[in-house]
Amino acid sequence: MMLLTCVAMKTCTYCGKEHPDEATECVIDKPPLSPVGLQSASSNRLRLSSILSAKRCCKILCGIVFAATFSFFAISYIGGRLGMPLSIGMLPAQIVPVLIILFSTIALFVICVVTLVKGRNRRLAFSMLALSLLFSVSGLVVAPAKIFQIGFRHGIKSTISSAELREIARVCSNTLPLNGRLPGPKKWSLWNETEHRATWNALVNSTSLGKLDSSMVIFNYADEVEIAWGGALVGHWGVIIQKTGSSSGDIALGIKTFISSD
Repeated sequence: MMLLTCVAMKTCTYCGKEHPDEATECVIDKPPLSPVGLQSASSNRLRLSSILSAKRCCKILCGIVFAATFSFFAISYIGGRLGMPLSIGMLPAQIVPVLIILFSTIALFVICVVTLVKGRNRRLAFSMLALSLLFSVSGLVVAPAKIFQIGFRHGIKSTISSAELREIARVCSNTLPLNGRLPGPKKWSLWNETEHRATWNALVNSTSLGKLDSSMVIFNYADEVEIAWGGALVGHWGVIIQKTGSSSGDIALGIKTFISSD
């Protein structure tokens, strides 16, 4: 009698739950049922593949979020090294990893809901979702502008020495009027060939100013000389060189980088 009872029972080909002989599908997962002891090897492989697939998707999506977060910061750093924020058309290049993080996190959230309904792999799914959210929040805590400034500082230090920057400030202080400015040739919105070319050539010939991107604007103030790049849409960044060199700086004594959103 015990043997007949076991044979009369049916099991789900997906979750393995036992059902009465008259049942036709699993009440939980809805796939067809097979008699106990007659479940095919292919059904077992299908069940194992489905479980592994859910686990694999969670790990892959979490890895994608991590890679996108890393690329988010890498784009900011590379833009700083190049001295210009990277962009795709009119949009900042960071929009790509941001969208990838958003869609991957939404997919992980959906998987978490599915695991709650089915009652399997919940711990793994929610762990991956929490880890992905941690990666995403790091992009808010560490501002891209800070990463951009780090890249910009490294780019300046690898291009020109602090002594050369001080010499540029000294010559500019003697050449430009107090509170005056001089745009570079690539600063097309301000450049005037007749008005600015002679002064620009004099600075380039007597200093290492030619090593820097000529889309700059040089300002001569009472206590410092400022070399700035950027514009109203992307913000401004540059180097401030104090004429006395008495305060600390992130490049050298009296020389520091800056970045602003205006």
